[in-house]
Amino acid sequence: KQASASWKPGGADGSVTLDFGKFDTIYGAEVAESQNNINYTRGVLYWLGQPLFHTGLRAGIELMPELTLRALAVNGWNRSVDNNIGKTFGLQAVITPSDDFMVALGWIGGPQQDDSVTVECAPGEAYDASTGACEPDATAPGGSETVDRGGSNEFDAWRELVDLVVTVAPIEPLSVVLNADYGVEGVREGISEDPTTKKWYGAMLGARYELDEVWALGLRGE
Repeated sequence: KQASASWKPGGADGSVTLDFGKFDTIYGAEVAESQNNINYTRGVLYWLGQPLFHTGLRAGIELMPELTLRALAVNGWNRSVDNNIGKTFGLQAVITPSDDFMVALGWIGGPQQDDSVTVECAPGEAYDASTGACEPDATAPGGSETVDRGGSNEFDAWRELVDLVVTVAPIEPLSVVLNADYGVEGVREGISEDPTTKKWYGAMLGARYELDEVWALGLRGE
């Protein structure tokens, strides 16, 4: 459940909007409310390629009726409470030259991996910081050890996503949407090994044709 407080510093007609709390992401072509999407179900990009919600601060400014800029400073992807000391930042530009055409280009980046990890050692073992593992020790009772993983907030371990959404209505009953994503993250294998870069990308093309005020046909390909 999303819960945020919204404030317009310039009043109801002001061009700046600030939101603080927990809110849906600004990225992607699909949203949590199924009735606002082309299809009743939501696709692979929504569930696997993009964040769903954020907790933190969101700011938007309407520079002109055709151009809106947005920025985020949040606790990461899909987190109410952050799992590291770093913050995630995002930017987005939304261009709407007409009611029938819209382009949104955005970027989000920040640390998403844990600052620490819990290592479980069996009885007769003790955690050895020099090896990063449990080692035999006849006098050790075993148990858990919280270990600083290190490096989770380094730039090369950030998760970053570039998101593009284009919507167009070539004729009145028909609307078409394109959503494309490219993401990277430096994932640290274990505790002390060098990070490796993981990448993902995808695209969605959808269309919706309104038959009348009640019925419509929707199609999505990914």
